[in-house]
Amino acid sequence: MKRLMIAAGAALIASTAFLASTPEASAWGCEARGNGTTRGWSTRYPTRAAAANRALRECIRRPGARRCVITYCDPYR
Repeated sequence: MKRLMIAAGAALIASTAFLASTPEASAWGCEARGNGTTRGWSTRYPTRAAAANRALRECIRRPGARRCVITYCDPYR
């Protein structure tokens, strides 16, 4: 039982170290679309909310943009 606990602990530490060493795994990118062909994008933001906010801002800044909405958000791997 003690060996199993040690092995599980080592696996947990190894997986945590791997995830911490790949910052892209926690980055987000989103797309927003408005009327017609109006679009806005964001890439490599630390949270989904930050990525969505940026994509909406980019969409709204386009000439003639109205009713911009988020169409998708994906984490970078």
